[in-house]
This record gives sequence, C-alpha cells and structure tokens, in this order.
Amino acid sequence: MYKFRIHGPQFDFVYMDTPYRSVCIILSIPYKNRFASVEFSFVFFCITQSLIASMRSVENAKIGLVVSSVSLIINVTLNYVLIFGKLGAPAMGVKGAALATLVSRICECAVVIVYVLLIDKKLKFTPKELLKLDKQLLYDFVRYGAPIIA
Repeated sequence: MYKFRIHGPQFDFVYMDTPYRSVCIILSIPYKNRFASVEFSFVFFCITQSLIASMRSVENAKIGLVVSSVSLIINVTLNYVLIFGKLGAPAMGVKGAALATLVSRICECAVVIVYVLLIDKKLKFTPKELLKLDKQLLYDFVRYGAPIIA
C-alpha cells in the first residue's frame, strides 16, 4: 500500500488495485521486501510500441495511429461490456477492466506483428530477425541499465 500514500486515505482505491492486478500479473519479482509486478498487458504494449517506433523511423507513421485507435475502441467497448455486464456478459467490475485492457493490447500487438511481417515492405522483418538476440546490445543494455535499476 506504500505506493498509494500520495492519494491520501482512500482505501477503496487501494483495494480496487488488487483484483485488477490479479488478472494481469504474469511475474512477481521480490525486490527489497516488496514485489515488482510485470503485467501481461505491459509486455504486449512494449512489443507494439517498439515495432511502431521502428515503422515511424522509416516514415510509416499512419499504421501507429490506426492501430492505437482500434485498440482504444476495443478497450472502451470491452470495458462497457465487461465492467457493467452488458450483452450477456457477467458484470466483472475492476476485473472486467483489466481483462478488457489485456484483450485490447493483445489485439493491438497481433495487428502490428502481422503488418510488419506480411505487409510492410520497408523494414523487411522476418520472424527470425524479430527473435534474434544481439549479445553486444544485451551487454550494453545491462551495463548502462543496471545502475538505473539499482
């Protein structure tokens, strides 16, 4: 609850975070007597934003706008359906909001990956290149990123 002190004594707000994260948590890492949470939706968001930034660098920014707009529409629609239990879905409240976010991020990521692999002609990515690990880049990332994390 330490992270919510800036919001004041709004304990209902604090307890709403737990069901939201219970849907999204993929990994909990112990760190200084606390747990750092990495969420499913964040992983998909990072992949999407990396690919969109790559496409912007080759002057193809329109796909980023389209994908983000579609993701927003999916998220808002699913929020309405899952939070309030409309169209025959059960009313899930905060868990529904988490699930809607997760689904919209997965759709967003899938669309960008399909576009980059099958449609885009400027980047010319292949699945092998997307999964390739550059040891020098990883070394530099750890070398310069570790002091920031510590």
